[in-house]
Amino acid sequence: MTALVWVAVAAGSAVNRGGNLYGYVGTNTDDDLVVFDLSANEVVPPALDLLPEGNYPYDVTLNGDGSEVWISGASGEGVIVVDTTSNTIIERIPNLGDYPVDVIFGRDGDLAYVSNRDTVDDIVIIDTATYTAVGTIDVPDSSLGPGKMAVNHCNGDLYAVNWFDDQFYVIDTISHTVTADLTMGEDLWDLTIDPSATTLYIADRGQDAVHVFDIATLSSNITITVGADPWGIDITPDGRLVFVANEDSHDVSVIDTNLNVVTDTIFLAADADPRDIDITADGQYAYVTSGSIAGDDAVYVIDINTLSVTDTISFASANPNALAVAPNFEGQAPLAAFTHTTPVTANIPVQFTDQSTNGPASWDWDFGDGGTSTDQNPLHTYTAAGTYTTTLTATNPCGSTAASIVIEVASGMVDAYLPAVLKE
Repeated sequence: MTALVWVAVAAGSAVNRGGNLYGYVGTNTDDDLVVFDLSANEVVPPALDLLPEGNYPYDVTLNGDGSEVWISGASGEGVIVVDTTSNTIIERIPNLGDYPVDVIFGRDGDLAYVSNRDTVDDIVIIDTATYTAVGTIDVPDSSLGPGKMAVNHCNGDLYAVNWFDDQFYVIDTISHTVTADLTMGEDLWDLTIDPSATTLYIADRGQDAVHVFDIATLSSNITITVGADPWGIDITPDGRLVFVANEDSHDVSVIDTNLNVVTDTIFLAADADPRDIDITADGQYAYVTSGSIAGDDAVYVIDINTLSVTDTISFASANPNALAVAPNFEGQAPLAAFTHTTPVTANIPVQFTDQSTNGPASWDWDFGDGGTSTDQNPLHTYTAAGTYTTTLTATNPCGSTAASIVIEVASGMVDAYLPAVLKE
């Protein structure tokens, strides 16, 4: 018999990466948000009209707990907020700047950041409780303003690339000032951060490449050649693979982050213009927009285990451009969890299996009988019957959390009956 007794945060913070029921796609033809069922991979009508603030939906982002999806309208100069329980628009935030191209949430979720391409040097800060703009962040002068962004949920820093340029910024989200102004590559576009918050992967459309950026040293010494014109980029929750959507080569490059090389290429329709890609919370599937293609436009469903397109969701002639299927939690403390084989009997090995999320890098097990282990999935044998509390502490550079299970160990003794010796 087992009982889950507690989950305690030892350091940092952790949020469950439990999957959403729906995915969300911004379409350029009708300026709509289309909802689709992640289990059935089918569109769920009706579409939500994003006009006027959401005109030309350029980015679609889920908030930390998946309760809201935010859409930036590049031509509409605003942000739309949708409640994911009812799939209805609950807020329209107008007049945020000239050509907002990205929206992202801060570490604690109380602030959101909107980058405006044509309001030069401007990122707008929004209070997520009141849906009002509360300030701006000035970035150094450039020909155009800031583009795509990423947040380090470990230290809270905000990273931004300059729109189709070689500038890269590190922004402190307490003082809201730029702490590093760097140059790399040629035409930086989109970026993602690994689960341990040690590495950024930055797509460069000018060089058809991804730059591997070390956060500790603020430097990039590795450049990986990918397909032609890389737009969208995302990383699996375990940090093992990076997926890059390449518009001009109509495919998706898969990067092995241990080797820092492209190990697979997933081909889409010959006229597909994939501009965005997002990976599910469980790391099993990647969803990729097709752009405008012959016949029905689509979102392609990629099975990450087989690295193949296993389904296609039809969007008629909607021109799907941006999508979201999971919140971004890269750079958080792990959420510890585990299972074990049952029943548990003395002197019979028990298999413990790590189920922690958010990229744990080390594991410390205390089996409650004096035994310990640092293996991810250890075997342990209890030598005596009784009640034991087994605790797993999962750790990465952002912190650690612990989970415990009370285990009842049976004796495993079998009654023995000896034959009676009768005396004559």
